[in-house]
Amino acid sequence: MKVLRLIDDKIIYKLNKSIPTDSFVGQVNAEQKCQELYNEVVMLCFLLVFIYLFELIIYLILPL
Repeated sequence: MKVLRLIDDKIIYKLNKSIPTDSFVGQVNAEQKCQELYNEVVMLCFLLVFIYLFELIIYLILPL
């Protein structure tokens, strides 16, 4: 659960960081920022799945 919270916090931080304020709207390529954010979210999701599978494998292999 701690890992999920950490990933959630990172996604929210990246989202807040990628949305330009009114004073920066003309200086930021919104399409590029959106694509970068999407790529980072996808990577975080893959990381989450990997961690979950790794923990599941460890749980199944090691006796309690």
